[in-house]
Amino acid sequence: MSTCRRSFSDAFRLLWKRPGVFLLIQAPGALLTLFDKSFMANLENLPPAQALPWIIPYFCISVVMTTLIAAATFTAVREETAGRKSSMVRAFKNVLRQWIPLVAASIISGVVILAGFYAYLVPGIIVMGLYLFLPQLIIDEPGSALMIYFNRSWRLARAHVWATTTLVLIILAITMAAYFSDAMIVAALGRFFASGTETVPPFFQWAARGGQLVLTLVGEAMADLWVCCYFLQIRLEGGNK
Repeated sequence: MSTCRRSFSDAFRLLWKRPGVFLLIQAPGALLTLFDKSFMANLENLPPAQALPWIIPYFCISVVMTTLIAAATFTAVREETAGRKSSMVRAFKNVLRQWIPLVAASIISGVVILAGFYAYLVPGIIVMGLYLFLPQLIIDEPGSALMIYFNRSWRLARAHVWATTTLVLIILAITMAAYFSDAMIVAALGRFFASGTETVPPFFQWAARGGQLVLTLVGEAMADLWVCCYFLQIRLEGGNK
């Protein structure tokens, strides 16, 4: 657990040092989160047969984007730890060199994780932890076979099972808090300014969306940075053996 705490401190220092780079890397994912609720709300009243053709490509886009952002964050973290100034453009350029294994790994792991969450919550959390380091491994060890990355991530997570599980749970909490933050902000603003009225003024809704965007950017950046610093720390301590 000390490794987990040290990596959190390293992640916070990196975000404080280079907020522009790491927040810009998270921008596509944060915008997708804002779009997500509207998109899913439009599908709620559709029969499953009509909703599924929309849900499947949206799910693929979401998991691929999440993986590419994590990989770009790791690229920037490596530059910073090597004493070089990171750049969002260079980070994504480096990611595009490995886009095929990144996309393939994201879809495979995304389907398995989703199946685990649908079956029971605990298997989904376990699988998420086992495949947590796929983006970092693909960037750090280019040219390997896809199953090698899955096996390496599995071994790293298993060697640090409790710290990795804790990290996954915290990441899930951050993600859920960002996803529902707009509703909480609307409720808070409504109670404070509207004296309990049921109708929330449009200004409050826009303020809530803005607050959700900021919280998502900061929360997701911190989560990705934490995973990257944790990965580098356990590799430094011999976690790749």
